[in-house]
Amino acid sequence: MIKEISLIDKDIFEIFIGERVLKRDVFNSSGKIPLFSANVFEPFGFLEKSNIENFDHDYLLWGIDGKFEFNIMKKGKIFATTDHCGCIKILDNRIVADYLLYQLRIKSHSLGFDRTLRPSLATMSKVIVSIPINKEGEFDKNEQIELAEKYKKIMKIRESLKQKIDDIKNASVEIELSKNSTRVNIGKIFDFPETNTGMTKQFCEKNKGNIPVYGCSESESSVLGFIKDNIKGVKYYDSSLTWNRNGSVGKVFIRNGRFSTNEDHRVLKMKKKYFGKIDPAYIRYVLENEIKKLGFSFTNKLGSTKMDKIEIPIPTKNEQIRLRNSYSKIDSIKEKLMAEMYNLNQVSVEIN
Repeated sequence: MIKEISLIDKDIFEIFIGERVLKRDVFNSSGKIPLFSANVFEPFGFLEKSNIENFDHDYLLWGIDGKFEFNIMKKGKIFATTDHCGCIKILDNRIVADYLLYQLRIKSHSLGFDRTLRPSLATMSKVIVSIPINKEGEFDKNEQIELAEKYKKIMKIRESLKQKIDDIKNASVEIELSKNSTRVNIGKIFDFPETNTGMTKQFCEKNKGNIPVYGCSESESSVLGFIKDNIKGVKYYDSSLTWNRNGSVGKVFIRNGRFSTNEDHRVLKMKKKYFGKIDPAYIRYVLENEIKKLGFSFTNKLGSTKMDKIEIPIPTKNEQIRLRNSYSKIDSIKEKLMAEMYNLNQVSVEIN
């Protein structure tokens, strides 16, 4: 048997958000109390005083902005929260924090909380959770503990599956080249056109048109927006390879037609003497592999100077096409496998 309980039931929970804290407040503080904001796992900083007075109960934190997640703060743990962090104080000691965590994750999945549906205090106040009760109608603590343990096992499986998805996504596939290939610097094959600065979504909104503007997204189709042609001071490009200097560092794309970019998305313009001799799709695959091996990442940006020095193997044109087709087939298999694993990982599981 279960009982439906609202998060605003004042006999069982106290629900609130923290206080506004500025970066300078954290910077100037010499305190040791961890302060949590939208990230409920890593402290935003440390303070000398908490906005919370009583730590005689378990708490659940949730992130209001950013990645929506929950974290448990056990009884006696002293912490503070900003106005980007929600707090559920469990007043009734018959409610198990780990079980409530499981319930809230189920609810957040079914309600679709994310950046478009913010889990604000008002929204979370409408959430109803299901708590097991015994024959006497009292909250069944033992059953909550048992169900929470089952849920933890499911979460371990989900984490393992997520890691496997990431491993497949980041795997570098090497296809054996012929002995006739030579290694050539990217800078010998491509020019690096000057990039735009100050290209933002707001700029695109003010100058709407039909020409796509790309940023450092991982998705090939993602754009900052669309702008008009021939805007004074804006640089435009035609049918080229591009790469992410920042963000999803090292992702390489083939852009067709006229386009523009921001400063974190750079252009590789093939030199005329290589037209017809170099297959752009082949370059895309081998260049991404080389970048992965060199370890470029969000903390190790890939600017034009570094890109210029990267060496890639260049075989004959026929072999480039053969290898490109092989890489394409491997990518299709990887994408299909990741999609199936992702869908499996998104299945909502209710335990009993």
